[in-house]
Amino acid sequence: MKTTNPYKTWTNETLKETQRNYLCAKTHYNVTEQNTPGYAILERRAAAITTELLNREIKKEYKDLKFQTIRYLRQEWTRIFGIGDPSQSDRITLAVDILRAEYGNKKVDRAFNIK
Repeated sequence: MKTTNPYKTWTNETLKETQRNYLCAKTHYNVTEQNTPGYAILERRAAAITTELLNREIKKEYKDLKFQTIRYLRQEWTRIFGIGDPSQSDRITLAVDILRAEYGNKKVDRAFNIK
């Protein structure tokens, strides 16, 4: 059974507000020990919100990179990797390589649901 993510319909402002509320609740109620009731729920909610914000950030940056000029992407790729020849790569491949260098393979795969 496929579960739906309740955070997908939220706006960035709502997610950030919820994250702030989580941090305030954690410090106000002094929820620091794992034995405290509700600690696991707070941690899961914070992790889901943080992951969703990161996924949106990665997708937005991918969209921005995808519309950059091929010359800019090749210069950026060369600056990051140093060794290699990006002249045979297309725009999308360069954009994904730049994202993977910045965020890591797992986070980029998770943002685009690649398994």
